[in-house]
Amino acid sequence: MGLFDTIILKEPFTCTSCGNIIINTQTKAFSNTLSYYQIGDIVKENQIITGIIKEDLFCEQCHDSSSNIYITLWNSLLTGIYYKRSEAEKELFHIDSGILLNHILRHQEEAEYITEKYNKLANLIRVYYEYCESSNKDTFFENKFMSIACHELKEFVNTGNPLKCIVESLDKKVEDDT
Repeated sequence: MGLFDTIILKEPFTCTSCGNIIINTQTKAFSNTLSYYQIGDIVKENQIITGIIKEDLFCEQCHDSSSNIYITLWNSLLTGIYYKRSEAEKELFHIDSGILLNHILRHQEEAEYITEKYNKLANLIRVYYEYCESSNKDTFFENKFMSIACHELKEFVNTGNPLKCIVESLDKKVEDDT
């Protein structure tokens, strides 16, 4: 047994033996670093730059692996997963520029979201550190030019468990965005 990478399926596959819904599959054809991929991701350090990879589709419920799927890569971009090789070939040789642009847009949106979350966390931690180091905690939040992070942290400090509130505020934002 070795390391696998996991591919999150855009559309679930159905096990032909038991009918179980399969939402991801594993492969040893990529870099074997326990990474997660989805359609539109760049597969780094892969021996296949452009081509089709035949992979067994494993069902965790009945342990059947008799079905095959075909994974397509185009210039290291994971472009699709198909039941039939003929479908994979057709799609691989007719890559649409609109689809490529959609993948780029998704990655930019994800990067912006992660940057936003990081900046919020960094600001809250920075203000909390300043608060913890402050010699006069009673007047720390009285500055009329407080940042948004200060206003938010003031509420968190009053709960008695500001770190828990910071984590919950980050989690809440994730839930609101989904």
